[in-house]
Amino acid sequence: MQSEEIQSKVINFLRFPCMLGVVFLHNPVPFHFPAEGVFQDIVYTLFSNIIPAISVPFFFFISGYFFFNKSRFDTSVYLEKIGRRARTLLLPYVIWTTAWLVTYYLLYKSPLAGGFLGKGREYTFRYIIEAYWCSQVPDAVCPAPGNPTILPEIGQFWYLRDLMFVLLLGPVIYHFIKRIGIWFVAILGAAWLVGLRIPYLGERGLSFLALFFVSAGAWFAIGQKNFLAEFLRLRHLVFVFHPLVVTAALLLSLHGQASEIFQIVLRISILSGLPFFVNLAAVLFEKRYFQETPFLASAGFLIFVLHQPWLFLAFQKFFLKNQMVLSSGNGLFYYCLFPALVVVICLPLNYFLRRFFPTLNNLLTGGR
Repeated sequence: MQSEEIQSKVINFLRFPCMLGVVFLHNPVPFHFPAEGVFQDIVYTLFSNIIPAISVPFFFFISGYFFFNKSRFDTSVYLEKIGRRARTLLLPYVIWTTAWLVTYYLLYKSPLAGGFLGKGREYTFRYIIEAYWCSQVPDAVCPAPGNPTILPEIGQFWYLRDLMFVLLLGPVIYHFIKRIGIWFVAILGAAWLVGLRIPYLGERGLSFLALFFVSAGAWFAIGQKNFLAEFLRLRHLVFVFHPLVVTAALLLSLHGQASEIFQIVLRISILSGLPFFVNLAAVLFEKRYFQETPFLASAGFLIFVLHQPWLFLAFQKFFLKNQMVLSSGNGLFYYCLFPALVVVICLPLNYFLRRFFPTLNNLLTGGR
């Protein structure tokens, strides 16, 4: 099998587990069961912080790769790609945010709600405007390393916001990569690694996390390099190094996840995790343990959109409303149950929309 073909299969294969990683990143159960035992704490830290932390950087990386993956990148190509991203990113972003604002009003502010979900936030014109870009959502909503603290009202949409912001800078990224090559990517990577943030804009769309990984993908595309082939050279190294870094991050987390050294080690685990999981997926395809899963990959955007706040909010209200369920040992059960229910709901919904309402599906998912 040709390297280009394997690379395409690897990308499509990793979309679903990385999206599932995003769901685990936002899993609310650890916040409802803060006093679990050491075993549960280790599980929560591994699967809601360390291991899935690679998910969003992976999506930034492949987005940068595809955005610049043409033999030329002039004004006409740039405008064509921006127009396409307006349909695939901006339009669903606006549709789903608007849908949540309506839902928020019905659940929290409408007289029909009757305080069903509590008081909620003040529903003002400023709240509505800020919800689309920089609402003051608690940082715990999206705890992945490198996230901004000021998020859209749908917390995970910070990824779409930052991606759109950075892609608008496509000509700048292209210019610097053509001029100084890998050094441009390395500078951005160093800034992200040590936790630097661009004043004001760094928390509202121009994050070093997005800049670095989009530019890293762009560097491979502009240089017409097959990133799978390059990562294969690191296979034996990352298969040893990445588990060691993950173990180090886990041990450091036992002394607190707010420390600077933990955050740096966590970011190093992301750097090593990208080639690690790409190589792992390549091995699985080479050994024919897995086949392509286009349907699962196509469901990724619905999972991304619906898991939070809609589904997680409903799960918390339905399963955790009775304080008696908050007993020792229940946390791990609900921790696995919530992501499983997200998948069980979103997969049939994805099939239903694609099969019976393809036009609506294209609007809601950007044609994915």
